[in-house]
Amino acid sequence: MKGKIAPLIMKTKLQKNKVQKSCSLAIASTCIVLFTTLAPQSLRADIIAKESFDYSNGPISGKSGGTGFDWHQLTKAHTGSVSDWDSIYGAPSVSGGKLYTNGGGSQICDREYNGPNELISFSYDHTEQSAGAIRANFQEDQDAVVYYKILMTRTASTTWSGISSLDFDNETVFFGAPTTLAPGGNREFGIEVRSSDPTSQQGRTFSGVQPVAGRTYCLVAKIDYGNDLLSLWIDPNLDSAEGSSSPLVTRAYTGVNWSTGVRITAGNEASWDDLRVATTWGELKDSPPVVDNSRLRSSLIRQIRKFSKQFKKAKRSKKKPLARRLKKKIAKLKKRLRAL
Repeated sequence: MKGKIAPLIMKTKLQKNKVQKSCSLAIASTCIVLFTTLAPQSLRADIIAKESFDYSNGPISGKSGGTGFDWHQLTKAHTGSVSDWDSIYGAPSVSGGKLYTNGGGSQICDREYNGPNELISFSYDHTEQSAGAIRANFQEDQDAVVYYKILMTRTASTTWSGISSLDFDNETVFFGAPTTLAPGGNREFGIEVRSSDPTSQQGRTFSGVQPVAGRTYCLVAKIDYGNDLLSLWIDPNLDSAEGSSSPLVTRAYTGVNWSTGVRITAGNEASWDDLRVATTWGELKDSPPVVDNSRLRSSLIRQIRKFSKQFKKAKRSKKKPLARRLKKKIAKLKKRLRAL
């Protein structure tokens, strides 16, 4: 009797181990699925935010679409804690998928790199706006770079217009057509370090190039803390490396202020689109959409195998005309497969 019981005990233990192992795998799989479902949207670690203003027509204030705007600078990751747009002056609004700073006087709107709660100064609570800040006076960010890209269209009534870096509620560095006219009395593209900048480097550098009403410009700006340099490009070649396009204007800058958000501002009417904030030049332009050719590839492989079998059969049967036709068909299919 003992001899019969022992194998039964062993069998029961083996079955129990199999069940435990199966349960462990099932739990692990469930955890992976839950993590994938609940994790914040995945973005490249060199893009902070992008915004195409795809909202229903109306005020921009309170809108929180786009991609990113949940940047955590310490971890270089996206957290899912998204900021929203704030109207600072006037009533900037969206119409037809574009942002309009319209009406008389100042038109200003801001959005932070991380949200949802806005602060007016530094906070050690890294779940707030300060979490998204590029901290130029911190050791890890002393060589940091911030890029902005936006499409801007001015009207005949537009005075100043451009894009700025914010240090919390301070507008520090401005790129575009500044509020002050150039020495010759013309409105020109340039770079301005605003009076709210804490580094006492206020002033402007002009390009000599006047903006034209009705023309859409691609403005690309760069704050390079490591090389103490501000740069502004107009209509650069974003399909090529940064060095392939020369800046329209540069300005030396040794400021160590933080960069926590982006501001769009204009005097009177202008329209804006395709905003991007990034830490590399390569992320200023969308990559072409990835075409999924997996189904076509599988279909071509199946056809090649099918006709290859028929070719071998025709060859064995000495059906030369059929074999030649099949050989040509197989060659064409292989050519299409290599092109994918």
